[in-house]
Amino acid sequence: MQAGTTTVATSTGSKTIADLFGRATEQYADRIAARHKVDGAWVDVTYAQAGDVVREIGLGLIALG
Repeated sequence: MQAGTTTVATSTGSKTIADLFGRATEQYADRIAARHKVDGAWVDVTYAQAGDVVREIGLGLIALG
């Protein structure tokens, strides 16, 4: 970067840090969010799949009170 220049950050539109993941699941649904090994082979998890897991956990916690 040259001296005297500035960078402009683009907003995600998120109001909270927790909101970022929900927005990522919408915007990047088919992209790989994480990888983990199962029986020695790497398995991809998309943002949509991770969002489903997070949603289920959240609903379960709500049901537990």
